[in-house]
Amino acid sequence: MQAKTNLALFGGAPIISTSFQKFSTIDESDEYAVSRVMKTRVLSEFIGSDGDYFLGGKEVRTFESNFQKFFGVEYSISVNSWTSGLWVAIGALGLDPGSEIITSPWTMVAAATTILHWNLIPVFADIDSQTFNLDPNSVEEKISDNTRAILSPDIFGQSADIEGLMQICNKYNLVLISDSAQSPMSTRNGYFTGTASHIGGFSFNHHKHIQTGEGGMLVTNNAYFADRMQLLRNHGEIVIGRRNPDQRQFGILGMNMRLGEIEASIGSNQLKKLEKSVNSRISAANRLKDGIKHLEGLSVPVISEGNTHVFYVFGICINHNQIGVSQKRIFDALVAEGVPALMLGYQNLHKIPLFDLQLTYRTNPLPYSLISRRRAKQLKNQELPVAEHLHNNSFIGINWCAFEYSDSEVDLIIAAFEKIWKNLYLLRYS
Repeated sequence: MQAKTNLALFGGAPIISTSFQKFSTIDESDEYAVSRVMKTRVLSEFIGSDGDYFLGGKEVRTFESNFQKFFGVEYSISVNSWTSGLWVAIGALGLDPGSEIITSPWTMVAAATTILHWNLIPVFADIDSQTFNLDPNSVEEKISDNTRAILSPDIFGQSADIEGLMQICNKYNLVLISDSAQSPMSTRNGYFTGTASHIGGFSFNHHKHIQTGEGGMLVTNNAYFADRMQLLRNHGEIVIGRRNPDQRQFGILGMNMRLGEIEASIGSNQLKKLEKSVNSRISAANRLKDGIKHLEGLSVPVISEGNTHVFYVFGICINHNQIGVSQKRIFDALVAEGVPALMLGYQNLHKIPLFDLQLTYRTNPLPYSLISRRRAKQLKNQELPVAEHLHNNSFIGINWCAFEYSDSEVDLIIAAFEKIWKNLYLLRYS
């Protein structure tokens, strides 16, 4: 029994016994940005009718302009959250109810629920076993006569296979939306993630690389989509005819999803610090990779050729067959050793009852009532073997934007991994 006390899981002293410093991009310069706006006594200048302020106040428009320049896009449209951004992006497509959008099971639930909000059908495709992004081959297998778009998360900090997905879009006349909430300033073949699809976007909530409290930004190079997204975020009442004053659009179903002046001022200031913020995540992640990549049966994050990775999540995979210890057992041991911000598996959205057509079709809710029973039968009980295996048997993530992960903190995490791997036999036979 004495040997068992070495592992914290069996009563030994944990490697990490103190709290890590929380990661935050907020500092005194953001306080100044807020105080500057407060002194103006103007917290929002949006109006829901014709005029320049349909597009928001000074701070909102400055933030959008700064974002356009930084990311090299034609249009940036701010919103009060990235969930709002997804709703706006999907609504901008103007799809008929019952149309299908293919997306990933490995993402935040808003990617699928915002599809439902527009009376559209989320269809889930499988993911790549190494990058955890959508697998273009699986996406193409899911296409039907009703498919109109692909919503692709750039998960954990690196771009999906945009070239592969755009080839599919061109082949089947689809629209590609990139959800780059977790991947600001990551690149693929030299361009910023989120800027090479028809519509992209980013999140600014409190655990992202850019933090404004809540907020998001849509980006596009398509004037038609930009107009519709500006409408949708501001009640859909009227569009300013910036390109053709004689053509104004009415009757679009919009909502109030406008960003305030304070959040926008913070956003402009945060943009100045984005490179530093991203580099700090990359540096800490590289230190951890170098420290644990030699461990048997453990796979560290794989970065696709042509990609950079900004590490919103540091994801590892456990090979049970190789080490004889399960994903759950390793997870429990890491928790016991004090490793923070751990996640066991990630998501399997296609298994959530809300998206289970076998359960929901009988109650006849929209949008499921808008598709044929034959199509409903095809979509129910979807099996996505890669995503399911990773979630149930292999994947463990560390939220890499939760804590600062200084060199000394990373070294403690490395020591926790090494301690566990030196005692795998205890985990295997206890």
